[in-house]
Formats: sequence, structure tokens, C-alpha cells
Amino acid sequence: MYAKVFSSSGLRFFAHAPGAPKCALAEESPAHHLLKLELAAAAREAGAHAELEVRGPDGAWRADVLASHPAGAWRTALEAQLSPITPDDIAARTERMLEDGVSSVWFSDRVRAPWFGTVPWARVETVDGALAIREGLAKFSGKHWEAGPRGVPAAEFLRWVFAGRVVSHRRRAPVPDDLRSYSVSPASPVTVTRADGTTATQAAKSARKTAPAPQRRGPAVCAMCADPIEGTVWVSREQGACRGKPVHPACEKVNRAPVTQLRAAKQEAKRQAKKDRPLSLVEENRLLLARQDKIREQRQSRSALK
Repeated sequence: MYAKVFSSSGLRFFAHAPGAPKCALAEESPAHHLLKLELAAAAREAGAHAELEVRGPDGAWRADVLASHPAGAWRTALEAQLSPITPDDIAARTERMLEDGVSSVWFSDRVRAPWFGTVPWARVETVDGALAIREGLAKFSGKHWEAGPRGVPAAEFLRWVFAGRVVSHRRRAPVPDDLRSYSVSPASPVTVTRADGTTATQAAKSARKTAPAPQRRGPAVCAMCADPIEGTVWVSREQGACRGKPVHPACEKVNRAPVTQLRAAKQEAKRQAKKDRPLSLVEENRLLLARQDKIREQRQSRSALK
């Protein structure tokens, strides 16, 4: 690849030489290449040294962006993953990097990718033209997990990762906002990297234990008249907005009366419609036979009296 100038307009651009071997850049999409450039810029802004397309010692892996400490204390691969991949494949790639002492963080702008939670990950978005973290951060409040901050600049997020302020965590139970990987725990130790490259582990502050405020429960309130209910609480069984809510028995009866009247009116209308409609031939024959049977019974009763 070399620089060229379009003679008619003076436009400068890069192009492959004729007959050149296959270039890795030709196999990736513009969105993937742009995300790699943004990750590299964010890593440099966070104080790390960043290189693109770095291969492992034996060629077993290749990092999109390899961020490293200026003194060589740590190395972290920043992977831009926009194309589909299975959780097993992405876990295998992560393990190959870890065998060479390189941790990794995978970035994507996809929603609910199947490999979220399998490896350290973060979902990114563009906020005011800058790369930011949309999903993947969580914090422990002392009793349960809570959703972490959103819209954190990518450089700030990487600064937390490089300093050990966020650690990879795989959830064991469902948590709000589908949190799966990165978490911030106040009870976790923090690894601090000094300027000379040495590291030191500092104990973090323990989570503050706060007792929940006592909940005061007053008397139940009727869902129909909004008055307090004294004594036994009834639950409405009528169809409508009050179904399953506490009500007064009197309110329930008053509300049930129009429903009962409506049901009776519907049944009466059905009977009237059935009565007014013309009889079929079968029904007429049934009526005639019933009348004949009745007349026969009356004659037999008269003859028995004589």
C-alpha cells in the first residue's frame, strides 16, 4: 500500500500496488476499521501505548489494538467485534491471548450479542461524535447489583481498566439491565500501577451498610370509593379496573347490581329473540305431538272418572 494523488483533483489517497499480496485491511469493513482507530485513540488518551494489528509470538492470535503500559507492566488487547461469532470461538481466542499474558476486552455496538458475558465485554455507542460505553458496567451497592453509569467516555473506561478499578465479573443470577461482564465492587481490592511500572494492591473501602427505612402500612383503601377499609378486606371479583383490588362489600354489591341487571337483560333478550323467530318444521311437529299427548291424557282422565 502506498500514497497516491489523483491528478485531476489533487485528492490524496492510499492504494495497493498491482500484484501486491492480500492485505488484512481489505478483509474488514469500514465500521470495524473505524472502531479500531477509535479504540487506539482512546487507549493513548488513557496513557497507554497502542498498536494496531499486533500478532502473537507464534502467530496464534492477532489483536486489533494492543494497549500496553509504557514500562511494560501489562498488555491488554482491545478487540472490535462487529461480525457474528459464537461464544465458544470468542472464548478460545481469549484463552489463547491469556496464555501469552495478554488480557482482552471485547467491544461491539450490537444489541444482546450471544457472546456477551462469555468474555470481558462492553457495548459502545457514539455520543456527540465520541466513543462511549453504552452497556457493560455494574456496581455492587452492598446487597445487590445495580446498573452502572452509561455514556462513560471510552478513554475514561480504559483508564479504569488499566488501573484495575473495574474487574471482569461473570454473573451468577439475573441482574437489572442485563448486566453480564464488567462490575465495580467497593469491596474488591484495587491494583495501582506506579510510574516506574511496579504495581501495588490496595484494599478498597468496605461497602457501607445501610438499613432499609421502615415501611409504614396504613389501612387498606377501597379501590372504588377511596375510603379506608375497616375490618375484613374484600377483593373485587368483577371485571374491570378494580378486579383483584381491596373494596368494601357494599361497594362491591353496588357495582355488581348494574352488571346483574345487564346480564338479566341479555338473557331476556335472548329468550325473546328465540320466541319471536319462526319455528322450524321439526319444532312444529314437536309441538303438535306434545298437544296430542296432552289431549290424550285429558280424555283418559275423563273416562276414568265416569
